[in-house]
Amino acid sequence: MKKVCPFDLVYAMILYPMKMALKRHFRLKRFITVRNIVIILIVLMSMPLVGWMGYKQYKNWSCNRLTANGRDYLQKGDFRNAILCLRKAAQANPKKLEAFRLMAELAEGARSLQAIGWHKQIVRQEPSLENRLSMVRCALRMGDRETAKATLNDVPENQRDNAAYYKSAAALAWAYKQPALAATCFEKALGYNPQDFSVRFDLASIQLHASDTNIVQEARQTLAICKTNLAVRAETLRLLVWDYGRQGAFSEAARYAEELLKEPKSLFNDKLLHLDILAKSSHALINPAILALKAEASTNIQKTFQLGEWLKNNQKAAEAIAWISALPQTAQTNMPLPLLLAECRATLNDWKTLLKYLENQQWGDQEYLRYAIRAKALKALGDKSQFNSSWEKAVAASQSQLESLSHLLRFAAKEAWTNENKEVLWSIMVNHPKEKWANQALQEYFYAQGQTRELQKLYTRMVELDPLDFRAKNNLAMTSLLLDPRSTSAYALARESYNHNPTNAFCISTLAFALHVRDQTAEAIQLLERLDAKQLENPSVAISYGIILGSTGNAKAKPFLDLAEKQRLLPEIADLVRKAKSGI
Repeated sequence: MKKVCPFDLVYAMILYPMKMALKRHFRLKRFITVRNIVIILIVLMSMPLVGWMGYKQYKNWSCNRLTANGRDYLQKGDFRNAILCLRKAAQANPKKLEAFRLMAELAEGARSLQAIGWHKQIVRQEPSLENRLSMVRCALRMGDRETAKATLNDVPENQRDNAAYYKSAAALAWAYKQPALAATCFEKALGYNPQDFSVRFDLASIQLHASDTNIVQEARQTLAICKTNLAVRAETLRLLVWDYGRQGAFSEAARYAEELLKEPKSLFNDKLLHLDILAKSSHALINPAILALKAEASTNIQKTFQLGEWLKNNQKAAEAIAWISALPQTAQTNMPLPLLLAECRATLNDWKTLLKYLENQQWGDQEYLRYAIRAKALKALGDKSQFNSSWEKAVAASQSQLESLSHLLRFAAKEAWTNENKEVLWSIMVNHPKEKWANQALQEYFYAQGQTRELQKLYTRMVELDPLDFRAKNNLAMTSLLLDPRSTSAYALARESYNHNPTNAFCISTLAFALHVRDQTAEAIQLLERLDAKQLENPSVAISYGIILGSTGNAKAKPFLDLAEKQRLLPEIADLVRKAKSGI
């Protein structure tokens, strides 16, 4: 049989019928050819592709135009329009990162934790070492050590062998108040290039805080050398101003501050640093200097915010309010000035005026913060019900965003609001299960307060969120057994955790305790004695072992019970330890 050509088949089934139909309808026989039909089909088929490519080009053009406009608005100090343009640019093309970087820079300048969110999106799109370390620096500036630590830990091992990584590791160690580790990391960074003045400066800045006067003197000698290097001269002068200022050597500090102001890399903040020295030394030029800076800052929102914050922090909150309130209304309502004005009124304890000021305002992405500040005023005025309502609105306005919740967490911690702090930690745990630090913080708090039932609720929720979290299951089993020793579900959990990891000392300890409370003490002791001496001395294991051995009157329990008594214990465990000790 003759083979059928595929083209012949297509011609017979599709092209020929189309050709004849077109001939009948249009009577254009000379134009209706197979070639022309193929061309028409190709054009029709390519139209969606052409349209898609055109749309993509339009989005790129739109993103570039909006980013350029946003950059122009930033230079003019028009932050409201800058934010609008940059947000639209980020939405138009999430893969173009310049808009994200400008938004991160803008948020950092306003002390907004949303800066971390923008950096996270940058890292998600482009997880380079540079982007990760930028996020670490941002998180440390915002005071979010946990995010900084997690981001640094995410840096792949093959990207850690360089000075930039160790500089970030040193900054993180310093944030955790580990000066020795910070100095070690800076020394490692310096090993990559002993002539790197930026690292030498960083190391000297750590050494200035040493208790050994010889190390401090060595640091000052290093700074004298760094001052001659243009790359780090401005940073060095800033540090020297601070160093002499803390010693009370204000004339020297002022001299270095004046040198700093002449530097090409000098910033507006350096003028505020100079203002600090004038204020601390009660210099006669302090008021004229403030007036001069007000005149300079009045046309720039960022500078207005920086100077206003300086006034607030230097017992001049009323002056900051009067000055900012005299600026054009468009400036006063431009973030972050509304936040600053609210903070100034809070500093003055002018709660009724603050509440009136906060009415009928909209703070956009920071609306949660407006409600939080309102809650602070209501609490100060003793209005408990309205306080609770406003705080609930603050949490709701966060829209479960991690950065917003973290900001509320810091706010509540600063105000020492324990219940509100717990509420936010719960929200972070539920909505962001990967943020394990929230679970840990709740565990530490409930344990310190001896709240076993709250711990049980916490572990129950953790298991619901992650059924494969056997550590949480083991802890849930133990807390449940303490509250109800005969609980069959608690025993089942202890057995399940043990079956999953039969060599884990904590799982063995929990199962042994479960067996003990079910009157299977001999089997419990046999299970625990599979562990070596070092494992038995672990406080958590030693407590179970001491309680179980002590219940039999065995004098071998005493050292384990003594070790248990040195620990912070839950009330139920403390009672069991006392009972066991009295029986030997």
